[in-house]
Amino acid sequence: MIGAPLAGADVAGLERCLAADGVAVFPSDTVYGLCCDPDSERAARRMYALKGRPPARPAAVMYFALETALADLPELLDAEREALATLLPGPVTLLLANGADPNLRAKNGTTALMFASGLGYGTGTFANDYATPAELLDAVKVLVAAGADVNAISEAGQTPLHFGAQASDDIVKFLAGC
Repeated sequence: MIGAPLAGADVAGLERCLAADGVAVFPSDTVYGLCCDPDSERAARRMYALKGRPPARPAAVMYFALETALADLPELLDAEREALATLLPGPVTLLLANGADPNLRAKNGTTALMFASGLGYGTGTFANDYATPAELLDAVKVLVAAGADVNAISEAGQTPLHFGAQASDDIVKFLAGC
């Protein structure tokens, strides 16, 4: 989280804003985001309009408590619930259901598995710098179980194994055994 957690009057102000179908700006681990009450159609429409996002395009939902996420998402598969219980709380972002592709690539050909394996680890420039090597290994295992390609090659010619070498011997051992 960027900065100090909200307290006192700031919490009350945010609660009033959301209760009135407002949209608020908040700092997350790497970016500033817009938030609203996800149960308010009016607030969601306002947030989409502010972002210039087409209504048919999905939006991210951030949960601050595992129990709330599990209660709100009864459609989750057992494996997804297990992944949440394993990885949260922690410095990870999970894409669940709706056909999320674990092999989706960024413009430079990198994949989620490359990031989880340690892409940029220790440089101070990536969100995964806040994860421990054990947390990264947990994320790697979840992605591999979801079908992530351990042999994917980035445009720079690197694989998840290359990135694992930056972060943890345990990640290297796990990926080498896949």
